[in-house]
Amino acid sequence: MEIEKLAVENYVKRRDLIWELTWELTRAKKTCGKLSSSHALYQTWSGMINRCYNPHNTGFSLYGARGIEVCDRWFNFENFVKDMGKKPGTKLSIDRIDGELGYFPENCRWASRKEQAANVRPDRRAEMGFIHSNLMRGIFKNWSGEVNP
Repeated sequence: MEIEKLAVENYVKRRDLIWELTWELTRAKKTCGKLSSSHALYQTWSGMINRCYNPHNTGFSLYGARGIEVCDRWFNFENFVKDMGKKPGTKLSIDRIDGELGYFPENCRWASRKEQAANVRPDRRAEMGFIHSNLMRGIFKNWSGEVNP
């Protein structure tokens, strides 16, 4: 419930920004030439914006609700392209070097899934370990709750 409350508050505070970003997304689709809305770089950019500012996005609780933001310069798609350059490969995606900070040129890089997996924040890693250990405990317990030999 706290995340939902935070999401609503964040949405209300950023209503004008969301309108501006929606306008920029629309403009970028029409004006970016070869980088159409189906282009991987455009998809990366719009996904980043949506994770941070759209409370209906499935990733919002891990980004926008935690205060992760996109720098003002990157609200413009062309500036994002100038700063990040072409996506060096289809298997790479944008990664924040410091996961507690937002998206800005000095904190972002293109990284593989393996590199990103090594860059998970400690509380998220602990959460994933907790889920895994509880799952394994459940597999090895019988209905009475005792561990099978």
